[in-house]
Amino acid sequence: VERVASTSPAAVLRAREAALADYDDEAQLDVSSAPGVIVDHVEIPARDGRTLAAVRATPPGQPRPGMVVFLHGGSYAAYAAASPWYVSLASRVAAAARRVVVAVEYRLAPADPLPAAL
Repeated sequence: VERVASTSPAAVLRAREAALADYDDEAQLDVSSAPGVIVDHVEIPARDGRTLAAVRATPPGQPRPGMVVFLHGGSYAAYAAASPWYVSLASRVAAAARRVVVAVEYRLAPADPLPAAL
């Protein structure tokens, strides 16, 4: 674990983003999407007037009724729904379930502490 020069929220967020970028570069994960799945970026209106970004994965053909809401890992403090590996996972779930998958870009702590995530 690298030391952070400052413990201000902005400095911690910058250090976290740099560490995640390094991990993504070194992990060499398969981030390809499932064949035929359409992935697009959408915005969902929130009750407080803000919007939540989301990734929508639509399987080929006629999707089954219902949808899967996918909340990515990260303990409400790290990662993003638009990360290539989460987009890949959402597309694969959509293909396997034959349902639309919406991966929500929830608000992250410390900027938006719980319960503000959704």
